[in-house]
Amino acid sequence: MELETPGGAIASSFFEALIDKLSSAETMDENLHSRLITALFSINVVADDAEKKQIDNFHVKEWLLGVKDGVLDAQDLVEEIHIQVSKSKQEVAESQTSSTRTNQLLGMLNVSPSSIDKNIVSRLKEIVQKLESLVSLKDVLLLNVNHGFNAGSRMLISPKMMTKQLSLIGAQGEVATRSGEVALVTASDQIHQLHHLDEEDSWTLFAKHAFHGFDDSYAVSWTKKTTLHEKVGKKVADKCKGLPLALIAIGNLLRRNSSLQHWEKISESDAWDLAEGNRIVPALMVSYQSLPTHLKKCFEYCALFPKGYLYEKDQLCLLWMAENLIQRPRQHMTSMKEVAESYFNDLILRSFFQPSTKYRNYFVMHDLHHDLSKSIFGEFCFTWEGRKSKNMTSITRHFSFLCDEIGSPKGLETLFDAKKLRTFLPLSMTCFEYQWLLCFNSNKLLLSELFSKCKRLRVLSLCGCMDMIELPDNIGNLKHLHHLDLSRTKISKLPDTLCSLHYLQTLKVRDCQFLEELPMNLHKLVNLCYLDFSGTKVTVMPKEMGKLKNLEVLSSFYVGKGNDSSMMDLSVYVYFVT
Repeated sequence: MELETPGGAIASSFFEALIDKLSSAETMDENLHSRLITALFSINVVADDAEKKQIDNFHVKEWLLGVKDGVLDAQDLVEEIHIQVSKSKQEVAESQTSSTRTNQLLGMLNVSPSSIDKNIVSRLKEIVQKLESLVSLKDVLLLNVNHGFNAGSRMLISPKMMTKQLSLIGAQGEVATRSGEVALVTASDQIHQLHHLDEEDSWTLFAKHAFHGFDDSYAVSWTKKTTLHEKVGKKVADKCKGLPLALIAIGNLLRRNSSLQHWEKISESDAWDLAEGNRIVPALMVSYQSLPTHLKKCFEYCALFPKGYLYEKDQLCLLWMAENLIQRPRQHMTSMKEVAESYFNDLILRSFFQPSTKYRNYFVMHDLHHDLSKSIFGEFCFTWEGRKSKNMTSITRHFSFLCDEIGSPKGLETLFDAKKLRTFLPLSMTCFEYQWLLCFNSNKLLLSELFSKCKRLRVLSLCGCMDMIELPDNIGNLKHLHHLDLSRTKISKLPDTLCSLHYLQTLKVRDCQFLEELPMNLHKLVNLCYLDFSGTKVTVMPKEMGKLKNLEVLSSFYVGKGNDSSMMDLSVYVYFVT
């Protein structure tokens, strides 16, 4: 049975990154490190209550926005520290010129706090102070501690112990992938209907999803055990007010745990008491609050996409990976992408996605679920819709725009003010290939300025940009970049500076018809796990490709005179796609 982790959707994913990148306090001022962990812990224990109250309480909502903004800033800063430490170690290692200096240089590999840029330390102090000020307000806002935490003991353990304990939060459970179960969740055409069912039809639909596989005798007679579940189930079904999507979502939620105590807990959730007239359906909020942390974050990210958008599983999973929303698999044989796909399948089983009835291999999200994602994370996402669009705010992290008609999103210069931007993503409301134009006298200068000012970008897609012929050299400034898509552009060469992007996981240059070669130092992209250069003129692979130990997906593979034997290692662990 899957572990349903309460609360912690705000900060627990940060703790995992903190553990991975800062395994010891030697890379950060110990006092700041301790204060940061303590502040995050203090916020995390009330996060669950804050999420429930922010729907109807403006002050709690503003507090929660401040917390999320601070945590996202902290994530970026931790990554910068890790980049700087890795760079320092690499420089020391490369400066080794003789064996007589080996011991001396190895001793230097323990980077001291003094080696961290003073600007980073100053920013860290600001973030810690901001989070501590938010902690001081939690009692004023009457935020309650989640009962899953032992708040009284938190001051009796060290920050390192807190980190170790909190790393266990949000453990990934088993994900059902049986096609029959997916079919049950998504088969009903009623899921897209907004009309309300009568009491009898509501109960029939709810029971179909809540009791499937729970008690095979349900259709014939009730056992003593299921009679108790029927009593609670009818209370829950009544609270769904005849809305098909709500009945299906809550039915699927209850089916996952047959414990009567669990059913009663869902029935008594405070989320059912959302004010009348609120656009958020209480049943969907209950379903969201019951998600484990890792699924909450993946669902929230969908606020970046417009209503009616056609989701492609492969694309969305790669974006989740780029945003560090995927927990690293504990089993070596499981890839990051496979874990991401299991998250997607789990959200299907919980009715957050449904297969499109018109387009094969695409998925849709109900408008009511989309409203929910926007209410939770919409302040951090901005979709350009022309003149009717509002201005981006200082906390905007994700930018997207529709490009179904050939043209350009006017006003891209406003992006230069969004210095915290993480995502730049063109979108289409169809499943067909789209095209768009930068439409500036020199798009290279435009992109160069974007790369200089928006250094926190993790996702950069220029896919389908018809006047994209050259990628600026200062692409190397984007040290946080995880995902780069240049597919269907007119580029003929990739700059060498691309190979300095330590965190790059995904590189797509599919159908770049003028591209003839890949960078010679591609092997330096040690975190690369997805490489697609199909539809290009590339016929020779760079040397030392065998060093890409994290590579999981490769579109093409060429063996020629210029290739070294280490490339043969790729066939052992790479999945080839066409």
